[in-house]
Amino acid sequence: MIKFCALLLAVCLLQGLQAESPMRIKVWAPKGLTELFPKGIEYNIGNYGRVPYGKSLVGSIHVADPFDGCQQLTPIVVPKEGENNKKASVAPFVLVERGGCDFVTKTHYAEIAGAKLVIVINDDLRKPSEINMGDDGYGSTLGIPSIIISMDDGRKLVDYITRTDERPKTSLSVKFELPKASRVEYMFWMSSSDATSYNFINRFHKFHTIFEDNIEIKPHYVIWHCYHCSQEKYKNTENPNCISGGRYCSPDPDNEGPASGKNVVIENIRQLCIFKLYRDLWWDYMREFGSTCIPKMEEECASRSLKKVGIPETSIGSCVRDSFEGEFLKSKNTLLDHQRWHFKDLNVPFWPAIIINNVTYRGNIEDPEEVFDAICAAFTEKPEICDLYYNPSRSSPFHYVFVILIVVGVLVAFLYFMVIIYKRKIRNELTYQMESQIATTVSQYVSMTDLRKPVSYTHLRAHETGRNLVCRLLLEKKKKVLFSF
Repeated sequence: MIKFCALLLAVCLLQGLQAESPMRIKVWAPKGLTELFPKGIEYNIGNYGRVPYGKSLVGSIHVADPFDGCQQLTPIVVPKEGENNKKASVAPFVLVERGGCDFVTKTHYAEIAGAKLVIVINDDLRKPSEINMGDDGYGSTLGIPSIIISMDDGRKLVDYITRTDERPKTSLSVKFELPKASRVEYMFWMSSSDATSYNFINRFHKFHTIFEDNIEIKPHYVIWHCYHCSQEKYKNTENPNCISGGRYCSPDPDNEGPASGKNVVIENIRQLCIFKLYRDLWWDYMREFGSTCIPKMEEECASRSLKKVGIPETSIGSCVRDSFEGEFLKSKNTLLDHQRWHFKDLNVPFWPAIIINNVTYRGNIEDPEEVFDAICAAFTEKPEICDLYYNPSRSSPFHYVFVILIVVGVLVAFLYFMVIIYKRKIRNELTYQMESQIATTVSQYVSMTDLRKPVSYTHLRAHETGRNLVCRLLLEKKKKVLFSF
């Protein structure tokens, strides 16, 4: 028993070390810099911009001018590759100090200046893993990643570069990796009142189906806790944004509107039940509910959404009621307790959030294509579908399909145009031939009438065709004129 406990403790410690293992920049040159950072430089990734998961960036250090990076920077001059500079293909890494403006602004100016990576030096004693580089709302417009390093490491780096003037010789590499697995699992942390979450679900669904059985989604919901309610042993039942005496709460989704945090918490339970009982229909319900029921969060709207996607409301209602250990909406809830435990255990830094193979995805969550790339990078053996659709410069994973459709459309339009031209040409030729026949026949008839020789109507009728019907009509008219004399 003692050996078993010791083994279990060792496994837990090992897992804890693996989970807390920091990401590090590898320093390759110059020698003095590698000796200064023998274990590399610890960093954390910003939650915005385009993070190239599954790839590495190799570059040299460029100190931003101005150093705070809060206004337009002096453009970065990178020597072109040539006979005298065969290793000029390394990307420029811009070093900026924290403060003065937000992270996204610094990255924006650095990208305009030519940077491929922004390294922010922290301004306090916290470790990089303790810092959340948040998005200010414009991070999706950026095409490069950002990372943050500690204040101590940043000062050492700046001091070495300015003191030795060896900036052109610096060589560093940054790996953007995720733990790999043969079957990728990803958690999606959200709130049932968050429009951004539904937008992601709606746009990412087609990517999820591409992977078929190679991936598994596990939806999770952010639940808040009323602290002062816990001091009252959860006897407060008057809070409109909580249930179960304040054990489970959510912010009011529409402030002065009809919805409340209580509606959000109940909808969270409902969606957990849908995933539990009707996993295949969860996506359909989420897209329907997100497009019709946000932000009012009405029970009637949820009922309509269930009916539209074909989920029995009675079974979901039973699941919601059975999730309470005692009295409905007043006792502990097993589903929500599970959510709170996971949220605390994983230390989810923000939401909506995606956790791939137990590691938080960093980057632009509003672009499903980037999440698609990150999931592809998390496979032990990348599925064929990833190579088929992967192209860093694409505007859509179905880019080639659209190109083919456009080409086919152009060909069809061209053929249609040619058919119209051909038909007009044939019609013109037939018209010309008909007019020639009519002119010849009429001229012969006029010659015969001038000679006062009778014309055999039966003879003309015997040679009549569909094309020269008008010829007969003209002859009959001419005949009437002659008889008038």
